[in-house]
Amino acid sequence: MYNLQEYQYYLNRILSLKSLTFKKNYHFEFYEFKNEFNELNFPKINQCFTNLTELVFTTDERKNEIFSLLSQTCHNIQKMIIRVKYQVFVGCGIAIDRSKNNTLEEAKQVASLIRSQHNLIYFELFVTHQEGMSEILKSLKETQHNSLKTFDF
Repeated sequence: MYNLQEYQYYLNRILSLKSLTFKKNYHFEFYEFKNEFNELNFPKINQCFTNLTELVFTTDERKNEIFSLLSQTCHNIQKMIIRVKYQVFVGCGIAIDRSKNNTLEEAKQVASLIRSQHNLIYFELFVTHQEGMSEILKSLKETQHNSLKTFDF
């Protein structure tokens, strides 16, 4: 999985990360990521993400907590490319409701991340359902209407 020494090595050298990318086929376990980063030195992690200007998160894994963390620490993202996973299930109503709720929660966290930005210029969104899209569009309209130049979905 993750190598704690590698993170420590890079964090000691990169305290001003500009771009963070997790692409579609990347398997991302936020709980392991968060636990290992907590072992390193969480204030240093926050400092590392403070200057983030580009975020590409198209992995299929659930991202609620990482979006929540980033909305507290990153306020200068100018380019954001996000995939909100939305699976279509056929069959059991409980599974459908759970999937829809997870997707909506992820969309709400994306909206929170958008609201925390000072100057978002480019936003690209992949795959979400109507309620999630409405939440995200509302956040863009409320907080980024003066800065947003490109919106792609």
